[in-house]
Amino acid sequence: MVSIVLRMGVLAAGALLVGLGIIGIFLPFLQGFLLIALGLSVMSLASERVAGFVDGLKRRARDRWRRHRARDP
Repeated sequence: MVSIVLRMGVLAAGALLVGLGIIGIFLPFLQGFLLIALGLSVMSLASERVAGFVDGLKRRARDRWRRHRARDP
């Protein structure tokens, strides 16, 4: 029972951070992308689906960085 409550709390906190991040994209005093990244990483602790999404983003960014570094003289 406690694990379900904890999981729902973590998901709610992550969703709140993602929501604030989306609002923060349009408001100059909130760091939108930082809050979205923080919210996704918090949500990935409780959800395998979100963890897979975050891992896919990491893999994609790593591949782009390697291609970029390979182009440099």
